Amino acid sequence: ATIADAARLLGLDADTPLLGYVFSETWSRKNDNIAMKLAAASRDAKSLLARDDTEWNRLRPLMNAKTDAEFEALKAGFRAGIPADDRIDINAAEKLFAVLAEYGGPALVGDSPTLASGTFASH
Repeated sequence: ATIADAARLLGLDADTPLLGYVFSETWSRKNDNIAMKLAAASRDAKSLLARDDTEWNRLRPLMNAKTDAEFEALKAGFRAGIPADDRIDINAAEKLFAVLAEYGGPALVGDSPTLASGTFASH
């Protein structure tokens, strides 16, 4: 089973990104250009890794894959998790957070059982 399979079994949108970057609002307001450049660099890196096996071979020593099969599985899993676009479905993210809060509780999500407003940049 995959993460997407698990998401579907929980009634979640399997295309909801599971990785993001967190900045304080104060820092983000002062450094919006840096945050936007980080987002662009992340998109470029994902695009490169989606299509270029040579770059994966450069990363392999850092991945600690013990076998070729493990390396290929990690690569395939990463590629499968690359979002189709950068748009965030806030409703889907809120639903995912609610499931995390239900099953993981405060140890996983902190004091709030709901996703805080302003969590996503409005760019």
